Amino acid sequence: YIPITFEIFDRRPGIENEPNRKAYEVEVRAGMSVKRVFFSHKYDAPGVYTERIQIPYGPGYYAFSVRLMTTHGIVYEDTFHLGWNVNYMGGLWLIVCLPLILAAIPILMFKRKPNWEEDEDYGSRGAGILGREPPP
Repeated sequence: YIPITFEIFDRRPGIENEPNRKAYEVEVRAGMSVKRVFFSHKYDAPGVYTERIQIPYGPGYYAFSVRLMTTHGIVYEDTFHLGWNVNYMGGLWLIVCLPLILAAIPILMFKRKPNWEEDEDYGSRGAGILGREPPP
């Protein structure tokens, strides 16, 4: 559930004398689509309201529009953007694994050609590691 707070105010002249004209229909939609209405309610007084709305479409980025229609048919609309529980692990593997893979590619591609002159036993005339003959 996400909380959405909105304010209804009516500055029409003489609206206090017409209680039957104090009806405000509020809709909350995902985008501008009429088919994706999350919340719809009629209010009979101006004020600040907070509604908890459940989003059935799952995690993602949404553009919500809050729409208010008066009894005269005047429509007021405001849009705000919201993103939650987006798949952050999809980008995390790039941050962790990509540098390791890029560092491993040159290491795996490098082949050392053996040079017998650098070998310790090359030209040692049968002497061991310590430079003397092995015991009999």
